[in-house]
Amino acid sequence: MDWVISHNSALEYWRKTSAKAVLAGKDSRETTQPARQSATQPARQSATQPARQPARLPSVPLDADWLHKRKYLGLTTPLEILVGSRNARKVSRDIKCHTYLGRSIEGGFTRLLPNLYVSSPELCFVQLACELPLVKLIEIGYELCGGYRLDTHNDSKRGFHDDLPLTNVARLSAFVEKTEKLKGRVNAMRALRHIADNSKSPRETILSMLLTLPNKFGGYGFYKPVLNSRIDVPMLKNKKGQVKTYFCDLYWPEAKVDVEYDSDDYHTQPEQMAKDAIKKNDLTSLGIKVFTVTSKQVASRDEMQKIAEQLSKALGKRLRLPMPEFVPKCIELRRLLLTW
Repeated sequence: MDWVISHNSALEYWRKTSAKAVLAGKDSRETTQPARQSATQPARQSATQPARQPARLPSVPLDADWLHKRKYLGLTTPLEILVGSRNARKVSRDIKCHTYLGRSIEGGFTRLLPNLYVSSPELCFVQLACELPLVKLIEIGYELCGGYRLDTHNDSKRGFHDDLPLTNVARLSAFVEKTEKLKGRVNAMRALRHIADNSKSPRETILSMLLTLPNKFGGYGFYKPVLNSRIDVPMLKNKKGQVKTYFCDLYWPEAKVDVEYDSDDYHTQPEQMAKDAIKKNDLTSLGIKVFTVTSKQVASRDEMQKIAEQLSKALGKRLRLPMPEFVPKCIELRRLLLTW
C-alpha cells in the first residue's frame, strides 16, 4: 500500500516544492485506487497514454517508521494522509488520517517516489474546501493558479516566493466537474466562480478579491479582471529595437482600465518609481486608464471605498452597496484577508 499525503500537508508540500521541477512539461497526475478494489486491476487510461499503476490507498495502518526515517519529508506534523479504510486509521501524534471510500479519482495524485504520492493541486483544493471558510478557499485558489507560493521561512520579508502556476481555473473546474461525489465539491464549485488566473503576489490576490467579490461577501462586486495581462506598445521600441511590452496587474480589456498595485518594498525605490511613471505614460498613450493603488490604501477601508468609486466610473458600473449591511461584511472580509 502507498503513502498518500493530503489536505493541509499536501498544500504545504506544494508550497515548498518547485512547480517547475515537478509539473513543468509533463502531466504527472495519477489515479488513486481505493483499498476495496483489486490491486491488480488497472486504472482506466486513454488510448494515447501508457498504463500507470494507480496509488493504492491503505486498508491497514501503515508503519510510520518509513516516514520517520525521512523526517516526515520536512513537512509539519501531524502529517495528513489519505487511507482507504476505517481500519487503516492510525492514532498517532505525528499522523492524521482522512478516510476516502469512494471511487478512483482520475488525476487526483502526483507520484513523488515509489509508494509515495501527494494530492494533486486540484484534489488538494477540493479537500481544503471541506475545512476552510469560502473566502480563504478562494484565496488559496488564487495562489494555486498564480505565480507565487506563500513562504515566510525562506523569504520572511516578502512572505512568498515566485514560481509557476500549479494549475489554472479551467483545470480546477474540469477536475471538480468529474468528481461528483467527492466531499467538498459544492464549496469548491462556489469558490471557483471567484478565482482568477495568474496573480503574481498575495497582495495582488487580496486587491483583486476586495474589488471583485460580491457585496454579500464584503467585496465591491466588480467583474473579474485579467491579471497580469500582456500589453504591447507597437509604436514604441526599447534599446534593442524590440516592441515594448508591459504586464498590467489588474486589467479590464473591454473598458481599457488597469489597476497597478505598488508595494512599499519595491515600488518606492527611485529607479522603480521612474519605470512605473514611464509605464503609466506608455499605457496612457494607448488610451488605457491607469489607477495606482498602494498597500497603505488597501489597508484603509475608507481609501478602498474611494478607489472603488473611481473605478466604478471608469468601468461604467454603478457602485450599489447595500448599506448598512455591507459595512460589517466588508470589515469581516478585510479581517480575513489583511494580515500584514
